[in-house]
Amino acid sequence: MPTTSYLSSLADVCRAIQNRVSNFALLITESRVFLDSLQHSLQDPSAPQSLLRAQYHQAAGFLDGIRGMDRDVQNPLFSPSDPIETEVRTFLGSVRRGEISAKGALNDGAKGCADAFFQGAIAVFPDAASKAFLKTTARLWGKRMSSDERRGFAEEAGRRAGAILRDDYDAGRAGGLAASVLDAKLHIRSVDDYLALQGWFLGILQFMMTHARENDPETAKILRGNRDSVIYQSFHSGQLDYPEQMLQEIGDAVRDFDRKVNEMEASDPETAKILREDRGSVIYRALNGGQLDYLTRVVQEIGEVVRVFDQKVNEME
Repeated sequence: MPTTSYLSSLADVCRAIQNRVSNFALLITESRVFLDSLQHSLQDPSAPQSLLRAQYHQAAGFLDGIRGMDRDVQNPLFSPSDPIETEVRTFLGSVRRGEISAKGALNDGAKGCADAFFQGAIAVFPDAASKAFLKTTARLWGKRMSSDERRGFAEEAGRRAGAILRDDYDAGRAGGLAASVLDAKLHIRSVDDYLALQGWFLGILQFMMTHARENDPETAKILRGNRDSVIYQSFHSGQLDYPEQMLQEIGDAVRDFDRKVNEMEASDPETAKILREDRGSVIYRALNGGQLDYLTRVVQEIGEVVRVFDQKVNEME
């Protein structure tokens, strides 16, 4: 898509956000910073397409969030230019959905097709030569085609795929998605959906804090402080619904943690003190690892861990 198309689409979404937000003084700091960055891009004639694409999807997600709406799947702003690109995009969609098995050895024809695809891709996206996602994608192309007679077509398809993956990668990085996950899993992640998820999660937290009476302010506060961790875990695990799950569950999990720590005060005040002081770290680890039961396990196990640690320290003296 031409840069002007992303620019005009971003401008449309920004106008809708401005119409929705009646009082900018009520915005949390993160929302103000985000909206300021959108305005800066709109006014910058040199803003790269990758950034405009990232911000368009983030802004669209943010708009849904501040409306209190459920997260929506993004519609890509492109139309295939010819039959080859159509076939390549269809193939990449099948890869993302896990419809092509990577199991089994490649025959000679398939290896030739895979190699031709890989060489075509790195011709337009040389930085991808060492990245796991391209090696896997090329192998899957070979499994799909498995005929040495189509090497020429495979190389051209690789060039088209390389350009698509390069643009996806650049948009992901421009939007702040983790490079480590992009390097390994770009072929099985919809960058646009995760960019929109970033915006939606910020928007829904803004909605919750603006409408505190109808929502759980403790949940909003916890998730606001751990927003990056929640998005990372969602992107790493491939669970687009992970932030929504945390919105529903983290409040009760933390309240249960606090209750158990308070109950521990009478029987084990030292451990209770440790847990209170490290409450933020415990919550962060639970969210970052996608394991809310970690809160319960820490309460159950930390006392014994500390006692064993102290015992070993004393033995060293």
